[in-house]
Amino acid sequence: ISAALAATLSQILQNPEELKLIEEELDSELFDGEKPTPALIKEKLTRDGLKNLDHLSAVVKESLRISPTIYGKVQVAQKELFVDGFKISKGTKIFPCSGVIGMSNAVWKEPSKFVPERYDDTSDWSMIPTGEKRQAQAWLTFGSGPRACMGDVYTMDHIKVTLIYMLSLYEWQISGHAPTDDHFYFCTENDFKVTYT
Repeated sequence: ISAALAATLSQILQNPEELKLIEEELDSELFDGEKPTPALIKEKLTRDGLKNLDHLSAVVKESLRISPTIYGKVQVAQKELFVDGFKISKGTKIFPCSGVIGMSNAVWKEPSKFVPERYDDTSDWSMIPTGEKRQAQAWLTFGSGPRACMGDVYTMDHIKVTLIYMLSLYEWQISGHAPTDDHFYFCTENDFKVTYT
């Protein structure tokens, strides 16, 4: 969770317009115009309240698409199947890689660009480059189907709750070199620092 938080905070700080949209959403959906305090956040923050934070959810999803904390997991083909004419025999180990799929030009328009609107079904960004509806399984951060991570909802909620506290109670800024390609690197040669007050 800490790596996902770091990647998401990095994206928010590199895209100040997203921070403004998150602040506006929190103000209207959670705080009703009141100045956030730890006590107010604790009082207002409920599971139902988290469900109404669509833009914050989209920002977290987009951060995890660009900088997944886990790149995939091995699965075993339960039956023979064909993918784009390629035969996969029953019992073959398959590694669906969310890191590769998340940056695929065939699945995402301008995949290296940070665009939370990709998760808004009314946005053109929610379509694949050919103009068709993107399949939900294209976002594989937690896997999909019966083998999906059973902690997906907990993890997303935990990230959102922590970000709400962090973004509502502190001012954040990048004080070192930010990545120049929209990615968050967990190990980097550049001095990437964030300060808060």
